[in-house]
Amino acid sequence: MTPILKIRTFCNDQYVLDKIFYTNFYRIRGFKDTERKPIVVDLGAHCGFFTFTALSLGAKKVYAFEPFTPNYKMLLANVGDNPIGTVIPYQLGVYVAPICLTLNYPQLIKNSYFDFANIGLDTNVGASEVCHCCVLPLDDILKYYVDEPIDLVKISIGYSEMATLEASSLITTNVSHICGEIALNEDGINKLKILLANKGFVKTNVYPVEGEEHKWLFHSSRSGTDPMFND
Repeated sequence: MTPILKIRTFCNDQYVLDKIFYTNFYRIRGFKDTERKPIVVDLGAHCGFFTFTALSLGAKKVYAFEPFTPNYKMLLANVGDNPIGTVIPYQLGVYVAPICLTLNYPQLIKNSYFDFANIGLDTNVGASEVCHCCVLPLDDILKYYVDEPIDLVKISIGYSEMATLEASSLITTNVSHICGEIALNEDGINKLKILLANKGFVKTNVYPVEGEEHKWLFHSSRSGTDPMFND
């Protein structure tokens, strides 16, 4: 069954939908013919496009976390319209500490559209267009909101992905695979590989994101023989 996914006008939702869902940007392998269906955690779920990619490919359940209110409302709308699988949505973000973050609303790009897929931390204190959101350390999310072995964590939050992973101990014991989209230079990519290796992930592959400088897709697995990704 193909999910029915809503998008917004005057923004790049259609581009993100095409990129994440229709072209399977994260290169997730299908699981419809396997006995064990994966449990997935989607950190930075946006409108749910990765969530429904995972479900369409055979995931059993997706825990979807999205802190930014306009995106979370779209996530709920897409979840409500789709009986395709089990989605457990939370309006909650992830960070290195349990705090309240302030996120900026996106700016108009080229006088034509808003980019709701790249929401950054507010650096202009007192700006009028901001969204306040609650965030927790990744270990708190995995322990209190998921609390079961996880086959795949996808992380694309637009800020502090490396620090968030580094602060987690539960990914070492509770998570089999990690993937994400991350902005780093070459030195940062080497540090990411070392970080994940220290967390027990024996295989990490990275791929440059076409048309986006210093942006990378990464796959990381506990096993050298990888059933999760089409590398």
